[in-house]
Amino acid sequence: MQMMTGDQEITGRFPVGYHPLHPNVSLNFQLNRFHGWANEELMLKEMRTAAPRIADYADWTREMLALSDTALSAGRHLPAAHYARATQFFLRPDDPRYAPARQRFLHNAETGNGVTAADRHQVPYGATRLTAYRFTPDRPRGTIVVFGGYDSYIAEWLPAALALRDAGLDTVIFDGPGQGTVLDAGTPMTPDWHLPVASADWFLGQGKRVMGAATPAEVFRAWRAYRTDDVSHLVTQDVLLLAGAADHYVPPHMLGDQILTLNAARSLSARVFTEAEHAHNHCQIGNQGLALQVILDWLDQVGGRTAHPAEG
Repeated sequence: MQMMTGDQEITGRFPVGYHPLHPNVSLNFQLNRFHGWANEELMLKEMRTAAPRIADYADWTREMLALSDTALSAGRHLPAAHYARATQFFLRPDDPRYAPARQRFLHNAETGNGVTAADRHQVPYGATRLTAYRFTPDRPRGTIVVFGGYDSYIAEWLPAALALRDAGLDTVIFDGPGQGTVLDAGTPMTPDWHLPVASADWFLGQGKRVMGAATPAEVFRAWRAYRTDDVSHLVTQDVLLLAGAADHYVPPHMLGDQILTLNAARSLSARVFTEAEHAHNHCQIGNQGLALQVILDWLDQVGGRTAHPAEG
């Protein structure tokens, strides 16, 4: 039987701090991102040592792969996984290093998080299948379904999924069209997804792949189908919106714009995370635990998570 664990202990598993690791804003964000999920102090030292040698994406790939090799040889599964994900991040899919880095990431992310074959599922979707994970506590207090964004593999999110399970939630996470393993299998994004904004050079290359487009012009034309203002009035459940005060991908005004479209929601809560909280960046990188705590508190407020069951 699972022992009940308090929310603060659960969210306290994640590191707090957004670190100045590289002068390039985008690369610094990615370094903090992967450290935040692996949560190993040694990674910060390794990244600071490697950062001066990184001036472009070729340097990035070389240094991240070397760090992954070092971590793997030492049996450090999560750092090996996230350095491999960093290696893959800016590579084209036809690069011979892409597939091995992807496989190393997935294998070590699952191993490092204690994922078993019973936790992994293949969900039928049209002519393909979606990679999903399900983690169910002994006594579920609610259910939560999570998917990622424009550049995600849902396996990155395994530590958070396990935290939500330990907080009493039957937790399902999955890669959808245009994401992670599903994109690698050839299924691009569809207008049913909201996509984040990313920086120009990598953004357009990734955009062509994600959207199934041949040129940047086709990417921009495809984006026109991705809007929510024509369906937002149909959202009638409780809604929680999270934003970073210094998100360098999503402009701050988009939070207010989104709020104004959700005029039929039963309730709407919004939370802006600040630099003082180390959560002011995209996806609250720097303090993911705080974001999870806000989500859990909100679920309690709106009835999405029942009270602790009595011990049997």
